[in-house]
Amino acid sequence: MMLREPKYWIGIRIILLPILIFFFIDSFSQDNSNDKILRNEIGINFFTYLPSPEYKGFFYEKQLYCSFIGGINYKRYFDHNAIRISFNYRQVDETQDYPEYWISERAYQEGTLRIGYSIQIPLFKQKTIIPYFGSELIAKIASFDGTEGGGFTGVIASYQSKDKGVGLSPLVGCQINVSKRFSVNLETTYDLLRVRNEVKETQNRIGVQISETNTTKTNYNFIFNPLCSCAFSFRF
Repeated sequence: MMLREPKYWIGIRIILLPILIFFFIDSFSQDNSNDKILRNEIGINFFTYLPSPEYKGFFYEKQLYCSFIGGINYKRYFDHNAIRISFNYRQVDETQDYPEYWISERAYQEGTLRIGYSIQIPLFKQKTIIPYFGSELIAKIASFDGTEGGGFTGVIASYQSKDKGVGLSPLVGCQINVSKRFSVNLETTYDLLRVRNEVKETQNRIGVQISETNTTKTNYNFIFNPLCSCAFSFRF
């Protein structure tokens, strides 16, 4: 089985260049701003490690999935507290190799908006590694399109799904300060979602539709995200 995602590497190079420039400016800047309180932070979510789309294993295996450059976030600090907002996107395309004339393809897209707060927990007097916790409101939209079948029967099953969900997500994280302005933020979340799911299932044989089923249902999803965000952040 081959699990792949879009070619992000051009985007990685484009985003890495300004970050390296920022590091250069920060390293050689004067100390005039040492007393300035930096309350704003913007970050790029470079890496995530999340569960594969939950479609009961019919099209996806149960596994964790890595993606790169999947979002952007902003924080406004008030001492050790912060108001936060972020948007993340991911896409999972999968093709399974079968004998000739058998089709097995699927594509998944997901966008998630998060708004919430976090509280830092300073450890002793050091400022390099700072753990924090918080909570966020979530709004998520996802779509799935899968096709499987063929072979000697000629029957091809198609599955299309659209999800819209809202919920709450507690989080824990760790901020690693590289300098006064730059940091790396690692976060783990547990999403509690109420999801409206619209599904269209069809079966076709040699271009002739055999059946079509449309269903709409509401369910609750509980999703543990071991690495919801690995973000490189800049404070100003």
